[in-house]
Amino acid sequence: HIQTPEHQESPERIRAIRQKLKSTGLYDKLVLIEPIDPTKDELMLVHSIKYINKVVRVCTKYGKAMIDCSDVRVSGENSLVSAGVAVGGVLA
Repeated sequence: HIQTPEHQESPERIRAIRQKLKSTGLYDKLVLIEPIDPTKDELMLVHSIKYINKVVRVCTKYGKAMIDCSDVRVSGENSLVSAGVAVGGVLA
């Protein structure tokens, strides 16, 4: 999920983290997991339905723009997918 240049998440950052883990020998000790696709009920364990619906609405409407709606930040067209993968990784 590629962000705008000023965003802290970037492919270069992920590559640097992976390289550091490999150079210290920690990478080979990691257990890679496949994230699951979270259900709305699972999301509601942490967030209100109002918040979930707001995230979906903001991502659907403004997904390709850099916006910040105080408690919902969307910075790329895949923000909703990335959020789902993050939650799914925790649940897996």
